[in-house]
Amino acid sequence: MQEIEHKIQKICNILQIPNDDQLLNAYAQSYKRGLKLIICAKVDDTYYKQSLQQRQQMIGSPCQNINQLTKCLLYENRVAPKENRNIEFSRFYLVIYQYTRKFSEPKFSFNIKQLKNQNPEMQHLTKSNYKLSFAEEVDAQQLCSAEHNGMSPIGLTDMNIPVILDSNIKEEYIFVGGLDPLVKTRVSVKELLKCFNSYVFEVSDELGKSESAE
Repeated sequence: MQEIEHKIQKICNILQIPNDDQLLNAYAQSYKRGLKLIICAKVDDTYYKQSLQQRQQMIGSPCQNINQLTKCLLYENRVAPKENRNIEFSRFYLVIYQYTRKFSEPKFSFNIKQLKNQNPEMQHLTKSNYKLSFAEEVDAQQLCSAEHNGMSPIGLTDMNIPVILDSNIKEEYIFVGGLDPLVKTRVSVKELLKCFNSYVFEVSDELGKSESAE
């Protein structure tokens, strides 16, 4: 056991990362899925009580602005067969959007349904083929390897699930969950689009004046 721990510490020293189980898991799962340009940071348990500006400061220098802070959610079409993964009629979708905005189910639904018009094999689908809602927590945990606030593409157990990146994201790098609520992982948007079954379209609205980021 001591020999293994020594090797782990040696790897951490080479990579210049802390020897922390949650951080190491986030790095390992990211590398496993082809993401190389990553930085993982651990925050304390007051993180979600802070403003976005304070969260940025807690993450540290790798986070350049609050528009890099994103949220992931697993959405489900309860009518689609459990095994379906094609973008027009998938059972599950992993959606990524910024904390500075809010998820728009109407925009998500509209864009998904529009895609079927571009695929002759899917044009038979009608409104009755779509019943979109948040996925059950048990499915989200199983497919994303994480609970709420740790959810992330880096934990996907099925790489064929469509990953939807909101088109309002203009950053070169974004922070996603690190498979633990207190770990945040900076990923390259370019790598994210390359390594996953990814698509870009609008799925968010601006926050209203009286609304605040959660």
